[in-house]
Amino acid sequence: MNTKKRLITIFVMVTMFVSLFASTGFASTSSVFEEKTLQQETFEQIGILDNYLSKNDKGILVLDEKVKEEVTTEVYEYFLNGVELLNLAAKEEKLSFDDNYGFVIHEELETKSNSNSLEPLDLSWTAYTFTYNYSEARTLQYALEDSASAWALTAALLAGISATVPNPTTIAAAASAAIMAVGDDWVATRINRSITSAGATIRVQWLPYPAVLVRGR
Repeated sequence: MNTKKRLITIFVMVTMFVSLFASTGFASTSSVFEEKTLQQETFEQIGILDNYLSKNDKGILVLDEKVKEEVTTEVYEYFLNGVELLNLAAKEEKLSFDDNYGFVIHEELETKSNSNSLEPLDLSWTAYTFTYNYSEARTLQYALEDSASAWALTAALLAGISATVPNPTTIAAAASAAIMAVGDDWVATRINRSITSAGATIRVQWLPYPAVLVRGR
């Protein structure tokens, strides 16, 4: 084989290799580069939002408007909506806010788990499964590692609960309390170990005892 033919052969082989890598490598990682959602952006900014969230002397949560100087309008309004839903639930005496950034649930939860796969935690009426893409799951993991408060976490989680589910505010509060009870670092570690390029599902149980089951999608 002369030098010219050898160079052509090498060029063809390199081209085929690059094409093969592009078709397999990028296909396996394409799901990682999703368009950023408001849920993800809120998880990313939850530490900032947390700093401006407090309880007033009437037992209602207040989000300081100064936070708008540090987050986008979209994230502010998204998070504020969750805070307002929590306050509405408090005014209806479904829950109250304790002094340790947690909750006291007054409403008896009467919604079945939204997951058909209940093993190994086969307990109806007491759990909810959140489904996140890769980026959302990662940013939730980081928020938990940064020890986001139950108040802030609940406000951010509310948007991830189906509108068809009854009493979503109480469910979000119960789920956040369960996550804190199990340990935010522990849940973050489970997300990190279980996440796939498609994301993760996080099944949170609050009764008769707190438990969290994380699976890759």
